[in-house]
Amino acid sequence: MLGWFSVLVIFGVFITPSEGAQFSANWEKKFINHEDENLREYENLLLKIMKNAFSESKANVVLVSGECPRCNRILDILMKGTKLPLVAVTEFHLANSNNSSDTIYKFVTIVVSNFDELHRHFEKLRLQYAWNPRAKHLIVTAVEPSAKELQIFFEECWTHRVLNVGVSIYNRYEVYTYNRYLGNAPFEKVNASNLFYDKLRDMMGHPVRTKYVPFVGRNVPKWIPEERKFVFVDVDWAYAQAFLQTVNATAKYPDLSNEEVPLYAGFNYRFERWKQRNFFSNELWFNEMLANFVFFERTEQVYPLGFDGIYVIAPKSGLKLPNVFRPYQKMSWLAIGISLGAYGLYTYVLHKRRNITADAFMSTLATFLGQYYPKRYRQLGNKGPIIVWSLFSMLVISAYQGALYSALAILTYYPEVNTLDEVIRLTNTVYGYEEFYETVKDHMPPTIKLILLDQNTDWYKFMKLHPGYFYLGSLTAVKHGIMRPLLLSQQGIPLYHGVEQCFVPMYTTYFTPYGSPYLDKLDWVTLAFREAGLHQYWENQISINSLLTGLTVPFDGQIRTVKKLSLMTEILAFYIWAAGLLVSFCCFVYEVYSRRCTEKKS
Repeated sequence: MLGWFSVLVIFGVFITPSEGAQFSANWEKKFINHEDENLREYENLLLKIMKNAFSESKANVVLVSGECPRCNRILDILMKGTKLPLVAVTEFHLANSNNSSDTIYKFVTIVVSNFDELHRHFEKLRLQYAWNPRAKHLIVTAVEPSAKELQIFFEECWTHRVLNVGVSIYNRYEVYTYNRYLGNAPFEKVNASNLFYDKLRDMMGHPVRTKYVPFVGRNVPKWIPEERKFVFVDVDWAYAQAFLQTVNATAKYPDLSNEEVPLYAGFNYRFERWKQRNFFSNELWFNEMLANFVFFERTEQVYPLGFDGIYVIAPKSGLKLPNVFRPYQKMSWLAIGISLGAYGLYTYVLHKRRNITADAFMSTLATFLGQYYPKRYRQLGNKGPIIVWSLFSMLVISAYQGALYSALAILTYYPEVNTLDEVIRLTNTVYGYEEFYETVKDHMPPTIKLILLDQNTDWYKFMKLHPGYFYLGSLTAVKHGIMRPLLLSQQGIPLYHGVEQCFVPMYTTYFTPYGSPYLDKLDWVTLAFREAGLHQYWENQISINSLLTGLTVPFDGQIRTVKKLSLMTEILAFYIWAAGLLVSFCCFVYEVYSRRCTEKKS
């Protein structure tokens, strides 16, 4: 619903009255003489930033709070320089500015005086559906802030899902933007043209030192060309390799020391994966954790990289057997049955009255199939309806024959199980490993029983022996371990299908700078990146990277695919059917003619 709109936030800072007297003299002494000559340069800078970043935007509302001379001057610069229709309001009555109450504003300007008001503005914009977490944000300060104030400001913006933000100082040719890789402060000074760009995309080939825990995964298949078979390895670095490739970085993987192995071996969460990375002077972490995992001692800023979850693995849908009654509807078959019964009763009564020894049922069936014709001694009034019914039966049989040929020639399958409602309708038992229990126990419907498999149970062997059961597995296991290599298949046809609807979110992958106080806002940040579609981008990169590196290779055996007949094939089948029908009709006419000739001679 939210598009790539832009939000311009202009921030004005007021000092307290007690500080005002002392600051006023310094301000007049140091800045007043240069304010007029610098103002034109600052106006050009501000309008240049707006032109570069918001060229496709259109200002339609300005929110102003309190009395602030410098904020009014900033507003005057925008109104004269942008030459766009601006509607200034003092309170949050955005619905009154337009006819629709749920309008999503493409370009909202906010002039505020302190951080508290900025927080309130963010909240109300979100409540009125005018918020866009993917937008670019420009903050203009009336007074030059300190480094601590800038750091607090960037942290506050991040908690409100402002993902790409820059700060410009009023009447100064200085622009600051957020940089998560710097060790001393989370911001850096840039020029106006580089105010908005993605810092995550290019690490310029920097080597990233990584520590990892062996055996963090299980049963990840890898193709060994020399042995011509799949082997199971215990590490799946698909997300990590995709990240390194897309941000232009290289990795170094040292082994764990003897002291570190017991530390990680006793970790509570089996699916946890920690990687330590150093980028310049900043320590970075790469985590894969359960969705309900909470740090009690550490707080860290998180950057979502991918998303996984627990899914239901359902049996593959079976082949539909052709239904011999399918070509006709119930009413058609009812009409045929009534006509057969009526004609059979008529034939039975006729045979009784005339002492005919022929079986009435066989005579009726022979007439319907076009193999019997009424005797010459029957009256024309009786012979006419019989001939009409016989022709009707020939048309019915011919059309049914063609429809049945088409049903037999085209293979069709039952629809796959893709929703949890279908899973609940088809089964009351689901199998899964023990570590899934704590995650799924609160989400399990009361009608479904979860049977836990022992850790020593061979997952693939058990699934091959019981192809009709439903199972629980992670999305990675479904995509890489089951569907792609087709290990669980019969003559190239998979035995299982991953249900599209996620059963419960399991774990998310994050890129985490160490020591940042944002983990309590984890849900907000994750939601923002999912709204931005970033998780889909990473998934595509993972698939490409897996194929390039050979981490997961598709099954190279002969896969039998089922395809529907082409139009030319169906036309050819129709011509063959028409030719056969014509031959049958000629044989029928010849048989009737020869029968009459025989009767005349006798």
